[in-house]
Amino acid sequence: CKEKTAFSGSNMIFRRDLLGRFGGFRTSLGMNGDRIMLGEETEFCYRIFQHEPLFYFDRDLKVYHWVPARKMRLGYQLKRSYLSGAARMQRMGTRKVLSLGYLKLWLKWLAGIILIPFKTVVSPYNYRASFVSQLKKSFKTMGYLIATRHTDL
Repeated sequence: CKEKTAFSGSNMIFRRDLLGRFGGFRTSLGMNGDRIMLGEETEFCYRIFQHEPLFYFDRDLKVYHWVPARKMRLGYQLKRSYLSGAARMQRMGTRKVLSLGYLKLWLKWLAGIILIPFKTVVSPYNYRASFVSQLKKSFKTMGYLIATRHTDL
């Protein structure tokens, strides 16, 4: 699995013995009542992949997944993007915040924020959709950066 790979749990099937052998989904991640958190599917799949690197994907399979209107609102989408970045950090573990790599990521995030209007204007797609897409990417990176557990300050 590549670092940027994520799995969506809207339509997954696992053998019961696989769930038992790998400890199932982490209850500290994922939706719980009104609490929004993400990443339990991806984290579980990474644990399996380390021992059994074989997953099946069927492009022809169609899934109709009902989504409530409130989840289509911009505020919810941005919160979800932020939490997606935070979940990625949890999967990857502790990071050194005084490292050059961490600083580069902050600078890349800041440059991305500044360039959002320009990327939106030159996009071949709908301006609003392009703007929202760029904003969601920015919130995802921000979630990763802010949620990073520090090893040194």
